[in-house]
Amino acid sequence: MKAVKYIFISMSLLGSTVAFAQNNNKLDTLEFSVVSKYKPVINDAVKLNDNPAISDTIKPKRKADYNNLVNSQFPTYYTPDAIDAIRMKGEPLDKLYRSYLNLGVGNYNTLYGEYFFNCLRSKDYDYGVHLNHLSSDATLGGEGYSAYAFNDINLYADTYFHNHILYGQFDFDNHIVHDYGYDITQDHLTDNNLTLQSFNNIGGLLDIKSDYKDSTGAINHNIGVGYYNFSDAYSSVENNLNIKAHGFTYYDKQRIDINLTGDYYSEKSRSQDTLSTLNLGFNPYFTANGKHWDARLGLKVYYDAIDKINTFPDFIGRYHAGDDFLIYAGVDGDKTFNGYKSLAAMNPFIQDTVSMKYTITTVHFFGGFAGSLTSALTYNLSAYESEIKQMPLFVTDTNETLRNRFAVIYDNIRVINGHADVSYLLKDNVKFTLSGDYYDYNPTDQLKAWYHPNLQISLLGQYIYQKFTFKAAFYYLGVQYAPISVDGQEVAKQINGYPDLNLGCDFHYNRLLTAFVSLNNLANVSYQRWLNYPTQGFNALLGVRLAF
Repeated sequence: MKAVKYIFISMSLLGSTVAFAQNNNKLDTLEFSVVSKYKPVINDAVKLNDNPAISDTIKPKRKADYNNLVNSQFPTYYTPDAIDAIRMKGEPLDKLYRSYLNLGVGNYNTLYGEYFFNCLRSKDYDYGVHLNHLSSDATLGGEGYSAYAFNDINLYADTYFHNHILYGQFDFDNHIVHDYGYDITQDHLTDNNLTLQSFNNIGGLLDIKSDYKDSTGAINHNIGVGYYNFSDAYSSVENNLNIKAHGFTYYDKQRIDINLTGDYYSEKSRSQDTLSTLNLGFNPYFTANGKHWDARLGLKVYYDAIDKINTFPDFIGRYHAGDDFLIYAGVDGDKTFNGYKSLAAMNPFIQDTVSMKYTITTVHFFGGFAGSLTSALTYNLSAYESEIKQMPLFVTDTNETLRNRFAVIYDNIRVINGHADVSYLLKDNVKFTLSGDYYDYNPTDQLKAWYHPNLQISLLGQYIYQKFTFKAAFYYLGVQYAPISVDGQEVAKQINGYPDLNLGCDFHYNRLLTAFVSLNNLANVSYQRWLNYPTQGFNALLGVRLAF
């Protein structure tokens, strides 16, 4: 075991030496991104007085003489009786239910159903089933047919061994949308299937994780293999095989970690034959700490056949200036592949023949501070600046007859972000969270960072009163821009920001029955997240939740 441990440590140190010796090419752009790298929640604690004081100022003095003491032992013959173990009476466990069922109906012909099936308490295994359906059959005024349907099946199971946990997962998702963003005054469609897009995802995951209690002995590890097949209505297919391995151990009271990853993508669409790419990742780092600080120092190394080797630092340092104030800063980078599945998750009205590339965050500086003002009020303020190569942007595909789908282009962009969030928790019945992000985008070739808003604000709240749970959610999305053509020239069309206010209430009749109502978009704002794609106005959902 010691030999394996020393090999593990040597790999980490060797990886650091090789990666830092890598001679990188000159960066095309420098991007600093301030993200919320760390969001601590500091709980209240009962603290002892650091400077105890004695109320009496006059203390009596007693003089003792130890010279006449005799060093002897008095014999004892007492043998205590055995004491029976005390039986502890614990609090009764809450009753668990295997099944939970949500059913709802709303305007725009909205139907909602969700079912959970879980095993009860067990020390040896756990498993569950999740089924979900959400659909709406509607045609917005002056727009094309905008119905959608989301169907999901998710299965999971894990079993517990002496020092390991084995986990398995299976997913099937079918998401149907209609590309309704076309001009109905010019294009009259009688068949709604002409704008139908259906995304299908079938995937699974198998993962084994160690659970050694003694952190100084063995090498803890987590090894997983995942796969998915993603396809659409136009016979475009993406296959992904993901392998990951993580291990860590301790050397001289310092923790050393190694992450290994491998991502293989295979893409096929109407416009191209099968293309494939393999991205390998190596991320060693070690963690050190002192009385008031802790730090992580490492590096990230990625390799693929096109970009070859990309090396980034991996550092974050934190300083605890007291029990309720934390300062942190760091620098890192990353490399991700923009596959069809990830791009469709960003924009479901995407063209099926898009170009897929790697996005490389060449450098990402971040920093901030966090803490608590009271036991109920916590905060986090941060900022980042990032230099991103080949950041994906969406533009209207003018080669489409209906011009109702989006193509993907890439640009090098510098991003600056400022973030703030405040949370308030009063006992267990009042919760509020206010969060805001401001972005400044500086693209290299494009006029604007298309469809990236400059401001995002959210306010979430919950209040519990007897059998009622009241919920509120407010969102604001700032100004964004879309490219359009005017007299043969590309110009940036401004899409105004918009508010979105939602309210909800749950009435818990008993442990088995709950009624709920959700009121969304109370201001009835028909905003556009994507050009020519207005959203639904005010909508309501009424339903019940059953446990059995």
